[in-house]
Amino acid sequence: MGNHTVALGDCFSSVARASGLEDYKTLYDHADNATLKGKRPNPNQLERGDVISVPPPPPPVKVKSNKAHKFKLPKFPVNLNLVLVDEEDKPAKGIKWELAASTVKASGTTTQDGRISIGIAADLTEVTLRFTIDAGKPRGKKRTTPSGKVTKDWPAPVVETEFLDVDEANAAPGPRKFEYKLKLGALASFNTADGALGRLQNLGFSVAPDGGGTDAATKAVKLYQKKYSLTESGAVADIQADAKKRHDDP
Repeated sequence: MGNHTVALGDCFSSVARASGLEDYKTLYDHADNATLKGKRPNPNQLERGDVISVPPPPPPVKVKSNKAHKFKLPKFPVNLNLVLVDEEDKPAKGIKWELAASTVKASGTTTQDGRISIGIAADLTEVTLRFTIDAGKPRGKKRTTPSGKVTKDWPAPVVETEFLDVDEANAAPGPRKFEYKLKLGALASFNTADGALGRLQNLGFSVAPDGGGTDAATKAVKLYQKKYSLTESGAVADIQADAKKRHDDP
């Protein structure tokens, strides 16, 4: 039995593959990892510095030479699941997307719940996601022209009724392209400061997950709490469970 200290990008699936084990459950359900499993309910979300007990790989299979042998290898697929939401936290359905990496290339359209789901290799650490949001034909705010009345005042006073906004709510810039590099396995467990701040970053609140000790982190937490009508404490610990719910189970 050996030990593996978790680094950025590690998860049970990648550690199992690197240790010659096909199924991450061999590690996750091992008795020596019971304490870690209790702290990290999601095997794909660990914290740097966590220690995984790794059993030795299965012994080699002995076969006779000069004969054909057939082996059936078990398959333990790893799925990458993403959900795209709009600024109102509603699923972005029907969005055309592309995923590219060293060992995978896929494309498709988001489902009704904004989901993207593909099978990937357990040791894949980065993918690039590209998608386009088609907001329709570019439109601007339509306004009436001033009445042209002569006035001695300069500049001429603004009369509200002469500048009526028409269809302002539907004004849109047209199609927009997005590209993101996704670090797989880099998101820490929700019940850590790095994990909570990483989720805020993914949800659109700009802050680097640095442990929650900076003014930027406090500001991001307060903005999150304000948006979702929570007590604005600014404390990372106060949003861990709520951020998990919105991020991991949208």
